[in-house]
Order: sequence, then C-alpha cells, then structure tokens
Amino acid sequence: MTVDFDKVVKIANNNKYIFTVAVIKRARELFNLYPSPQKSPVSFIDIASKEIEENKIEISKE
Repeated sequence: MTVDFDKVVKIANNNKYIFTVAVIKRARELFNLYPSPQKSPVSFIDIASKEIEENKIEISKE
C-alpha cells in the first residue's frame, strides 16, 4: 500500500482523522523503504508526522 503524495491536494485542514491516517500510511511507507532493526516502528511515526507538519510531504486523496 502506497500513498500518492505527488498529487498535492490538502485535505487535512482541521481533520485529525485524515491527518492520522496520512501519518500512519507515510510511516508504513518509510518503514518499508528503510527497514532497520535498530529503529522502532514508532520512530517512523514521529518522522512521518514531522514531514507532514513541516509541509515536506503533503497529503493527497487516493
């Protein structure tokens, strides 16, 4: 399962559910790209949420 972040459509404005789903999907994508026994899966959630909050990654509708 991948998230299409290239088609930038902001849909998370004040919607915590959509933001949460986007963070989880991005964290899963990062974990699949960079699996590491030294990193906790939770650390990928932190990275994903920071990417989205800092607008490095924008949320698109699938």
